[in-house]
Amino acid sequence: MLHESGWAEEIGIPLDRPQIWQRDAWKLNLAGFDAYRREAAQRSEAAFEAIKPEDLDREIEWARGPSRSLSTTMQVIFINHGMGHCGEISTIKGMQGLKGLPF
Repeated sequence: MLHESGWAEEIGIPLDRPQIWQRDAWKLNLAGFDAYRREAAQRSEAAFEAIKPEDLDREIEWARGPSRSLSTTMQVIFINHGMGHCGEISTIKGMQGLKGLPF
């Protein structure tokens, strides 16, 4: 993973995930995080550009369940994962007295 390849020190986010919940265990380096974000975006774009139509039917191993096609895995990640974050954001907005979901 990109974070584990030396970026942890650069961005200030610890490799040991439980430490992110400890208030004084880490400090985000915004400049480093911006460079990390750009690198992650570049790698993601390159990976998507390399996908050929025939790759979409290829079965891949999935860490969160049975193997499935690349197209199904992408749908699960983008739709379900995105919806989960939308729910989190809406909850935080609601806790601040703002309108959560736009409908």
